[in-house]
Formats: sequence, C-alpha cells, structure tokens
Amino acid sequence: MVRRLARVQVPGWQAALAIVVGIGALLWHVLACTESPMAFSPSGKDLAFVTVEPYEADDDGFVAGAQVFRLMVLSEEGKLRVVEESSDSMLSAPAYSPDGKHLCYLRIPLLTKREAERLDQQIEEGERAWDEADKRSCERESLFDQPPGAATRPATQPSCTVDDQALPSLTSIAEVYRKLTVTPTVRASLVVRDSKTDTRICQVAVVLPYPENLMVSYLTVRPQYTPDGGAVYLCLSPLFMRVDLASGEVQVLAVPAQVGALSSDGRMAAVIQEGAIGFVRTDGQRTIYRRWSEGVSPSGMVWINSARLALLTADSDKPVLQVLLANGDTVETLPLKLPEHACDDADMGELAIAPDGKHMVISYGKDVFFMSREGQVLRHWHADERTALVQPTFAPDSKRVAFKFMTEQGGSYLRAESIAFFAPNGSELSRSAIPMIDPASTRPTSQPADAPLDVRTGE
Repeated sequence: MVRRLARVQVPGWQAALAIVVGIGALLWHVLACTESPMAFSPSGKDLAFVTVEPYEADDDGFVAGAQVFRLMVLSEEGKLRVVEESSDSMLSAPAYSPDGKHLCYLRIPLLTKREAERLDQQIEEGERAWDEADKRSCERESLFDQPPGAATRPATQPSCTVDDQALPSLTSIAEVYRKLTVTPTVRASLVVRDSKTDTRICQVAVVLPYPENLMVSYLTVRPQYTPDGGAVYLCLSPLFMRVDLASGEVQVLAVPAQVGALSSDGRMAAVIQEGAIGFVRTDGQRTIYRRWSEGVSPSGMVWINSARLALLTADSDKPVLQVLLANGDTVETLPLKLPEHACDDADMGELAIAPDGKHMVISYGKDVFFMSREGQVLRHWHADERTALVQPTFAPDSKRVAFKFMTEQGGSYLRAESIAFFAPNGSELSRSAIPMIDPASTRPTSQPADAPLDVRTGE
C-alpha cells in the first residue's frame, strides 16, 4: 500500500499526529490514549458511539473491507443496538439533536487498495505540477534584478523579507491552499437518523478533500448541533464548517482549523490552529485570534459554558488547565498536581467537565484521574498492561461518566470491549459488553477501478 500519510504537510499538532500515525510504535501509544468520541442523549437515557474492529496501527490506515465500523446506541437499561454497520465507509462520532429526536454522524467512503494507489498517484502528479510551477516562478526576474543595459546599481540591494505576524499565518494558508489544490475530493455524507427508529431522515452531501489520515479523522471528528437543531458544525482538518440540514448548504467558517468546538449557545466556536486559538462568531461577522505556544490536547478543549472555554495544556511536561473567555483572555490557570502515571505526553490527555461544573475527568488511557473542578484528585484509576479507559463523557445530569473500556486482543491491537460507567468520584457503577465482529462477515461496496474519487456517495 503506497498511501503516504504525512506527505501533504498540515501545520500544528495535526501534522505531528499524522506523522505519528505512520509510525507503528508511536501510533500504538496514541491509540492507547484516545478513541472516537461518544454522545449522551439530552435525556441521558441513551449513549451513542462508534467502534471499529480491528482497531490497529497499520501503514495502510483504514482500507475498504479491512475494518468494520459500527454505530451503536446503549440504552439506560443496558440494551445495545446497532444503528449502522459498514466496512466500506468510516463512521464518525455521533451527535444528538437538542430535542433528542435525531442522531447525526459523518460517513466518509473508504478506498480499496487499488483506489488508494490511484489517489496517491493523483496527489503525486499534483505535487509535481505544483513544484514545477514554484520552480518556474523562482526563475523569473527578481524585482531587484538589473535589466540588460540598465545603469549600474549599488552593490547592496534591498532584501525582500517577510516577518509573518498574520493570524492565520501566511505559511498555514499556503499549506492549506496547496492541500486543497493537489488532493482529489470525496463526497462524504452527513447522515441524520431518527433516534428511536433509526430511520434515515436525510443525508447531506459534503464534498471535501480526501482526508490525508482517516485514523486522525476517526479520533477527532465530533459533529455538534446548533441549539435550534437546524444545522451541524464539524471540523475535518483543515476546515471548520457548518452544514445546513434543510438546504444542504455548506459554509466554511475557519481555515485552517485542526480541532473545533461549538459553544452551548451556538454563537461562538473555538478552533485550534498552528500557534493560535481562534474564537469565531458563527454569524461570520467577527473572529478573534490569540497566539498560543503551549501544546493543547486534541481531546482537551471543552466549553464550560457559553462564555468560558477550558483547555488541557502542558507546561514543562506538566498538565495545566487553562480557562479562557470568548475574547481570548485567560481568566484561570490551574496547574494539575497529578500522581505519577504512565503517560509521558502531558498534552495528549482527554478532558471532560461535568455539566454542573463540579467535577472533571482527565484520561491518559492507562491512567484516569477523577477530580474536583478545583483540581483535587478524588481517585486515580490505573489500568493493567492490557486495558485502558478512554473518551470520558459526562451524562447531562452530571451523575455518571461513561468510558470506552479498551482491551488488548492477542497482543496486536486494542478493541472497545465494553462501555464502563463511573460516578464522578471514581467508583465504578456498571459495564455493558460490546460483542466482537469479524470484518470478513461484511463486504465492501465494489467500485470500478476508474471511478472518479469525487463522486462516491458512501452508500
């Protein structure tokens, strides 16, 4: 398989994580620290989530037919049902509408090995054309070059330099433009279903550059409804966008955006960029950028309320909780004095804050810390060598925290074995098993070898 996952450069942690995904040993560590997000229904009676089997590090990433993605819903009574199962499309994390009647998620078609090779070839051809155009541009006469026959100029000519203080940076914009230019598009689908009957209500086509790494997309894409339920926001690097469910219109609000989160009132979105955090008004009238040098966990950005944003950051490899206002000002910096634990990447933790604001949970996979909002550790949960607790998700009433309980399978990969529920103080309440599935039991949708990559529907 020739898909080179880090070939197209994307600034910031996304580039670093994309490189990690191509390196088996380091990717194992990343996979042990995170998984696809989950979502409680507004009533708290149902928990929706996606799993993939096998969930393993591979240079090929996700290939049609090699894995099975399952969107599932776990009821309060412990009943588990499969809403959708696919081996030819990646399914993103789900989201409930504010009234609890609908469930949405993003479906991205997977490529066969032959299609992936063709995609690679198209990107390589595009990059060669881009580089040749750059070379021709550099060979043109400089602004300060002396034309033939002109009078002799001073030996020292003015230097053409750029001090890039822009936000987003000139480099970031150039890299995004390059990516959008050389990468073929794919027709993804934002699917909306009835949350009780699982009937498909609508499906909106979202044309995107094919993600350079689907594993990163699986781990980070988290759709969010607007308060009125009429639109969905989602971030698929490098784009943060709004999808209108009635008209199908797609609006891009921030570029580049590596991770994005919508405030509870739907008026503001926070996006992480290289060296900056942006606060974007969803009416498109104003964006405030703040320079940011500290590392921010891709799963460590949470709106506490409509006016305050919490970030899990790192300072000298020590985790720090920082709270920012929607204008970018820092109002709280809380160094977290955590007991010694296995994860040595302080900025790779997952952060969850209870809706009532009284508790929070930080997970590093092998080590989970149940804490008061003031930073006091109430319990330190430590896994054995073969297990992990990931994606802490508080119920709307703040009385339970759900996790994906991951276990090592045959020394080769981790799988979501069950959903585990804990009280905010760290005492375990219950577990619900997730049955295994064999990828060979499903068949991917076959596509002609010469099918354009921008017309696949993921059906």
